[in-house]
Amino acid sequence: MLNLHMVEKHNQDFLNCPNVFLPDSRNEKVLILDVDETLIHTIDERDPESMKGSFELFIPEFDGSNNNIRIKVNVRPYLMESLMQLKEYY
Repeated sequence: MLNLHMVEKHNQDFLNCPNVFLPDSRNEKVLILDVDETLIHTIDERDPESMKGSFELFIPEFDGSNNNIRIKVNVRPYLMESLMQLKEYY
């Protein structure tokens, strides 16, 4: 299970991630979605033991090793339906 101290040690790693360059959007729509705690809920030590994740994800460590961090997430209600509607526009 993901512990907050595991995430904190990677804060600097996220600053070293490559930049994402968006296309010139003057003539195109660009949709940016905030995933964690908006579209999904990541289970961590603050959640009760009874809370189970709907999906299990493996996120690679940023330290150059082949290790993965296992996290469990719950998808917010109506997320999939909303994404299906949005895909018609993007």
